[in-house]
Amino acid sequence: MRRKIAVLLLFSVLTLCFAPSLTASTYTLGPGDELLIRVENHPDLTLELVVGPDGYISYPMVGAFKVTGLTITEVKDQLTDMLQPHIPNLWVTVVLLKARPINIQILGEIKTPGKYSVQQGTTVMQVIAQAGGLTEKADREHIALNRSTGVVGINMKAIAEGDLSGDVVLQDGDTIIVNKGVIRVAVMGEVVKPGVYEILPGSRLMDALAQAGGPTVSANIKKISVYQGVDLDKPNPSGEKLFQTTFEQNPPMQEGYLIVVARNHFWDISIIVSILTALGLIKTLIGL
Repeated sequence: MRRKIAVLLLFSVLTLCFAPSLTASTYTLGPGDELLIRVENHPDLTLELVVGPDGYISYPMVGAFKVTGLTITEVKDQLTDMLQPHIPNLWVTVVLLKARPINIQILGEIKTPGKYSVQQGTTVMQVIAQAGGLTEKADREHIALNRSTGVVGINMKAIAEGDLSGDVVLQDGDTIIVNKGVIRVAVMGEVVKPGVYEILPGSRLMDALAQAGGPTVSANIKKISVYQGVDLDKPNPSGEKLFQTTFEQNPPMQEGYLIVVARNHFWDISIIVSILTALGLIKTLIGL
C-alpha cells in the first residue's frame, strides 16, 4: 500500500512539474478531478476520490464536502480544520492525481479544425500540433485566442523560433482562430489574366505573375513597374511608382502592390489605362 501511495505521489509531482499552471495554490478544482487524500499514520483515511458532478467529495468523519472552486491548498487546510477535533496533531496531504480535461475549439486555417478535449496545462502550440498543424495559407503571426476575458494574440512564428513566452496555457472554453495569411496585389498590363490576386507572405514577383497566368507574348519582361496606390479613398485615386524591375530580379511583394507589365513598345496608352484600372480594383478590394 505504501509503495502504491509513493508511486502515486511521485506521478502527481511529475505531472505538476510538466504542467506549470497546475499548482496547489492556484489550480481550482472542479467535477472530474481525481484526488489522493492521505492522513499520516492513518491508512484507513488514505483515499482516492473523484470530484462528483455536484462538486462534492465524501470523506470519513467529514461527510459530503464541496471542493469545486477551491484550490488544493484550501482543501488541505479545510480538511485539517474539520478533522482536528477527531485526530489531534494530524498531517493531511492532498494531491491532484489527474486533472479534469478542458474543452477548446480551433477554427480557420488548421489541418483538422474542430472541438478538442485536452488536459489542463496544454498550450496553444501543443493543441495546434495535435490538430495536425497550420495550413500553408495560415497567418502564423496573428492567431487569435478568444476567451471569456478577451482576445489574446498568438505569434506562432516567434514560438516556433524559440520564444516560448508567447505559448499561452489554454483555459476551458477557449477558441483559437487562425486566419489566412495572404497579401493582395494587382497584376495589370501584358499578362494573360489581369486582376487582383491573393498570394502568400514572402511571395515574389514571379509568384504574382504566375497567378495572373504569366506574361503574354507581347510582354516586355525587362520593363515591369511596381506602384503603390495612394488616395484610394478619393474619387480619382492615383498611384505612386515605387520601382522598376525585371522578371529576373524577382523582388518580394507587399500588400497593395500594383504590378504593370509593359509591352514591347517604347510607350503605349494602354499602360496608363491598366494602371488606373488596377487602382480601381485595389480600392474595391479593400473596401474604400
